Amino acid sequence: MKPLIVFTVFLFGAAVTSAQVDPPDHAQRVKVLMSRLHTNNKNVALLLNSLLEFRGKVASLSDDEFELRFKNKEGKKLRKSFAYEDVLAVNGDGEKLSQIPDVTKKPHGDWHDIGKVFSGTKILVALKDGRHIKGYSNSVSNTHLVMLDRESEQRLELPREQVSGFVAFTLSRGGAKNGAKWAAKELGRDPILGTLGVGIGAIVGAMTKVEGRPILVYSR
Repeated sequence: MKPLIVFTVFLFGAAVTSAQVDPPDHAQRVKVLMSRLHTNNKNVALLLNSLLEFRGKVASLSDDEFELRFKNKEGKKLRKSFAYEDVLAVNGDGEKLSQIPDVTKKPHGDWHDIGKVFSGTKILVALKDGRHIKGYSNSVSNTHLVMLDRESEQRLELPREQVSGFVAFTLSRGGAKNGAKWAAKELGRDPILGTLGVGIGAIVGAMTKVEGRPILVYSR
């Protein structure tokens, strides 16, 4: 029986060692940074998966989320809670964390990530046949993407199987209604290289100059 006992303990010990060396995921790193900023009472700038921006100070923390205290445009003091996993990028006390992908990455994200983007955000949708559509985000279902076409100002329902890429823009001129200027200011503008779909890389590159920083949300 002894060899069996020793063997079992060895396997368990190996499993523990393997788990200990696994690097923390993005949400865990955000949690650690938020804890440090809270302790030191430092300012923080957030870019969420919705592409909305918030600035303020961490008021409290829990296992899954943190509470931010900030002021709105009218100067009213507010508090709002955010899940660590909902933070796309964060900048505080000279430290930055970002999960913003290269705009040409394929595949990237999940279909339902599109629904996290704030309604009214300027977007560029790449289609399977190589065409692209500029417009504004609206909603997403299991089978369709709903958006407003910028040129025709018509509501479009695009079948899921036709969509090959979804890019959103974050500057005040091209992002969500509240603007996410911090994304471009703090993280800088990355060069657009390669392609997403047929010729979409060049299109995104041209749009960046007037629309703002592109954030790849979904591609396949």
